[in-house]
Amino acid sequence: MRKRKSNYRKASKKTRRMIRWSVVGVVVLALLLFWGLFYITEVEVVGNTRYTEKEVENMALEGFFAHNSVLLSTFQGHINLDDIPFMESVDVEYLNRNKIRLHVNEKQPIGYVRQEDMDYYFDKDGLVLESLSAAESQSTDDSNSPAGGPAGEDGQAESGGAMSGSKTDTTAFRPALTDVPLITGLNYESVAVGEILPVEDPSVFNTILALTRMIDKYEIQPDSVEFARNQSMTLNYGQVRISLGTDSYLEEKMTRVAAILPKLSGMSGVLHLEDFTDDTQNIIFDQD
Repeated sequence: MRKRKSNYRKASKKTRRMIRWSVVGVVVLALLLFWGLFYITEVEVVGNTRYTEKEVENMALEGFFAHNSVLLSTFQGHINLDDIPFMESVDVEYLNRNKIRLHVNEKQPIGYVRQEDMDYYFDKDGLVLESLSAAESQSTDDSNSPAGGPAGEDGQAESGGAMSGSKTDTTAFRPALTDVPLITGLNYESVAVGEILPVEDPSVFNTILALTRMIDKYEIQPDSVEFARNQSMTLNYGQVRISLGTDSYLEEKMTRVAAILPKLSGMSGVLHLEDFTDDTQNIIFDQD
């Protein structure tokens, strides 16, 4: 009787062991099937202008979830990449079981400063994103035309004469390196990639951002933008200087610049907008 019970216990333990291992096997098999079924074989990248699609893929797809479309989009749908120059983050979109789309959110440069033959590009917070030699920057700027751009309205340009213009609709703002201006006149002791440009008044970055938006909107890229200590601005287009003054009425001023600038091609002098107000009717161009 005891022997029969002992044999029953042994058979029972063996059965439980077999059941446990069967369950484990089923779970492992299910995990393998799940992993293989949703294995990422195709990655689409959108919104990137600084890096290749493969570089974005390599930067974003790291870790345990990187190769499974369901796990990645569910548990790692927003990937922070702000430690990489020009990169802010990547959002993962599930397209199908083997395909995802990576939406790149880039840091945007709003201007650059030049120091010792190096150009330092900075964003709206003054963070220096990247540096290039002045020669490298210049090679990307060849397509920019001085003292040009479309005229939103009719305008006249004469020495001591008057000109006018009006607003146009706003457009999206996604500048490339060739779409941001050279900024001169800022006071700082040093500049380094990954650090904030140490200017005296950080509010100048808000002014530069607003100005760059207007430059991009009207496609009137200047050779440079010069800042004085009181943050008054001068836009340089070849031999034409646009004296904007401070950032008051900035959009209205830039609307006038866009309308007038094509009429100044081949001329030399100063267009005075520093005292512009809502009541301004005549804008003076002092020809050299």
